[in-house]
Amino acid sequence: MGEGLMEEADVRAKILQELYTRKRGGQELLTSPMQYAKLLGISEEVANFNIQYLISKGLVDGQVIPVTGTTKKFVSVNDIGSAGIEAVEGHHREDYAVNFNSITFNAPVSDSQIAGGDVGSQNQRKVDARGSKGTTVQSGERKGVDLAPYADEDAGHIRLGRIFMRLFFKRFDHSLTPFALIGCVLLAAFVAPLGITYYEGSSLGLLGSAAGALYSFVVLVLGAIFLITWSVGKETTCPSCGSHFTWMKTRRTLTGKTKTPDGVTTLNLRESFKCSNCGMTREDVPKIETFQPPDA
Repeated sequence: MGEGLMEEADVRAKILQELYTRKRGGQELLTSPMQYAKLLGISEEVANFNIQYLISKGLVDGQVIPVTGTTKKFVSVNDIGSAGIEAVEGHHREDYAVNFNSITFNAPVSDSQIAGGDVGSQNQRKVDARGSKGTTVQSGERKGVDLAPYADEDAGHIRLGRIFMRLFFKRFDHSLTPFALIGCVLLAAFVAPLGITYYEGSSLGLLGSAAGALYSFVVLVLGAIFLITWSVGKETTCPSCGSHFTWMKTRRTLTGKTKTPDGVTTLNLRESFKCSNCGMTREDVPKIETFQPPDA
């Protein structure tokens, strides 16, 4: 289906139809303009433009992500909105710039193959197999890529934080403020000799000796450790029981990935959590991570 054969209003209708059909069938939703572009045979820019319109009208639930330093905006789809569901079912306002006459109720948008690129599976009709990149799966279904919940460094910070909480407070729901205060004091102790050394007339020369260099290194490392522990403790605080270093990711799935011409990479993720203290869980929490190119 060529881009020139489809009007903008038709594109919007097909995007809504695809979201509706997948949601009603309990299937994973397509989240990025790249996936809709491949599905409909249009450019990613056209898909991005039309999804922005649907989000602005409340028909689709998603985020519009500004690209730093430009006027460009890219989108991520979370869900079809309640207004979008009603519109597909025929209860829509006449002033929507969407060609609802092109919607075939409960039918798939296209029988063509959907390539998920680096993060999805390819969909092909009458094939009953699921897999990662390069594997064909049953039409209308897509599988994300499971990532490690934590990098080794992050997991190490969490383990260290749990050790500190047991050692200093004997419990995990104590305030994290002491970590922040100690970290700030240690960093101040690192910075102070720098000022003294460069102060005119000073004879201390702390940084000019081996002992001074060792002092600076130890103080800096300890200060960084306590501040990182404070930060990680806040990120892993259970929203139910308030315990720190217990709200842990149990699953992290990459469901979409886009890259702008400027090199900005956006990842669409779904994360699941469980508290090791009270047992509270949350499943498939949407998250967007954006990475700037190194020379940005």
